[in-house]
Amino acid sequence: MTRPVTTSSTAPPENRDFRFGIIDFTTGNRNTPTWVNSVVEHSLTHSTKEGFHGALVAWAEPDFLAEIAGSEHEMLVIPGEHDPALGEATVRQTWEPHFPNCRIEVMPNAGHYPMFETPVQLATVIERFLSA
Repeated sequence: MTRPVTTSSTAPPENRDFRFGIIDFTTGNRNTPTWVNSVVEHSLTHSTKEGFHGALVAWAEPDFLAEIAGSEHEMLVIPGEHDPALGEATVRQTWEPHFPNCRIEVMPNAGHYPMFETPVQLATVIERFLSA
């Protein structure tokens, strides 16, 4: 089965192939099309066109570094082992320099969506962090 690929950042948010391409890429192109389509369906069902577009804009455009500089808050960042877009290297470059109390824990066998890919392990890591 071939995987649809859409690389245009101007594709309409309701475009199923666009969402499939994003989800497939950010999970490392390693999951079955059936699984990717289930996440696409969840996304289409549980988000609005405006919300999806707004999330993409919020991810790509804002620069709020001045607002967060020097934050001492403890935080847990959980990049997926197979996330080529926002994986461990990117998190270490973008979070660690600005958050001295940032703990990074890479989620094995997950890409960008550990809540779908490894839900039990994700919950365990979060609960462990919150109880510490």
